Amino acid sequence: MSDWSRKAAQQVQMIKDEKLIQNKKAIHEEEIYKRRAPELWKQLTDLIQQKCTDFNSEQGMSNTLKFSAEKANQFIVSRADNTFKGDFDSTNHRFNFVSSTWTPAHFKLEVRVWEGYSDAVIVDEKAGPVDLEFFVNNHLESLLGIS
Repeated sequence: MSDWSRKAAQQVQMIKDEKLIQNKKAIHEEEIYKRRAPELWKQLTDLIQQKCTDFNSEQGMSNTLKFSAEKANQFIVSRADNTFKGDFDSTNHRFNFVSSTWTPAHFKLEVRVWEGYSDAVIVDEKAGPVDLEFFVNNHLESLLGIS
C-alpha cells in the first residue's frame, strides 16, 4: 500500500461516514415531522376553537365566530362575510391559510426541525418562530375587525 492509497481510502471512508450521519439525521428529522407536525396542527386548531368558544360566550357575542373543522386537516372560522381558513399539508409539513381580512390573503406556516434541536417548531415564511397564541389572537382580531 502506498501513502496515496491510504489517504484516498481515508477520504472515501470519511465521505461514507458523513453520508451515513446525514442519512440518519434525515431519518430522525422525518420521524419528528411525522409525529410533531400533526400534534402542532391539532394544538393550533384546538386553540382557535377554544378562542372562538370563549369569545362567543361573552355577553352579546353568541355565534359571532363560527368554527368548523369537518376534516381533521382543515378548519374555517367565519364571521358574517369574512373567513379565515386553514389546511394542513402533511406531505410538506405546512399549514396553509387564506384570510379575507389579512394581507397577504394567502400565507403559510411551516414545521421545521432546527439544527441541533430534537423537536419541531412552527416558523413563518421568513423562518422566524411563531407564537401560536399571538398568531391566533391576531387573526381572530382581524376577522372581528378590531386589529
